Amino acid sequence: MPADTRQAASTKGASGQGSPGPDVPVIECRGLVKAYGDSTILRGIDLRIERGLTHVIVGGSGAGKTVLLRQLIALERPTSGAVLVDGQDITNLGDVALNQLRRKFGMVFQGAALFDSMSVMDNVAFPLREHTRLSAKEIRRRVLEKLEILGLTGADKKFPAELSGGMRKRVGVARALMLEPAILIYDEPTTGLDPVSSRNVDDIILEMRDRFGITSVVITHDMATLFRVAERASMLYKGRIVLTGTPSELLDSSNDVVRHFLRASGVRPEALQELASE
Repeated sequence: MPADTRQAASTKGASGQGSPGPDVPVIECRGLVKAYGDSTILRGIDLRIERGLTHVIVGGSGAGKTVLLRQLIALERPTSGAVLVDGQDITNLGDVALNQLRRKFGMVFQGAALFDSMSVMDNVAFPLREHTRLSAKEIRRRVLEKLEILGLTGADKKFPAELSGGMRKRVGVARALMLEPAILIYDEPTTGLDPVSSRNVDDIILEMRDRFGITSVVITHDMATLFRVAERASMLYKGRIVLTGTPSELLDSSNDVVRHFLRASGVRPEALQELASE
């Protein structure tokens, strides 16, 4: 889907409801600070995640990625600063409003977080059964539709233990899509996968953006994923965003933290440049 078409689709949102428009970032952090006792993890995060794009937040272990993720989806309240979703400050919302807000998000967890005792059908149907009053027939229809889109036709009766790592990821994406979120957040989506499966997951991220006009936020330490899928990227280091830009701008950066992380990734700069230009 061309960029202008994705942009138009994204202003409507995956659920078809109106949104504030393309000039308002779908997520914005302003001076975000998060501390636990005497330990400050996030140290004044300023971040804009634009509508309809894939924004990768990359950083090493201990950089604060997981803590930032918890603030973005309002699982925790920040110590200070603000998180805005579609222009609305969510930091002081009550429980009812927060539960409604979270329906804008779909989460794809690091290990897919499937229920091992449930079939693929039941795993993917779970959000609809919990949050809607749709009939069993309609739920089944919607689940089978998403499974077909994600190349999982015929997998509905299987259990997670019968699936490959890549298939489990696809089931996790299918489940995340069931409530038609406007934003998909991927938490370390390629961790533990072989290179072929990792590439397949990257392709899924791109396909979900192009097919549904979804804003994608990818939390990762995988530089290959960043250069394959990102339109914007931010480097998180010791609780601060040290650089935000296009993948090519990160690659050309003179920032010492960025350059060290690129070298430590073990991926040749020429290979990263090729990925960025694909």
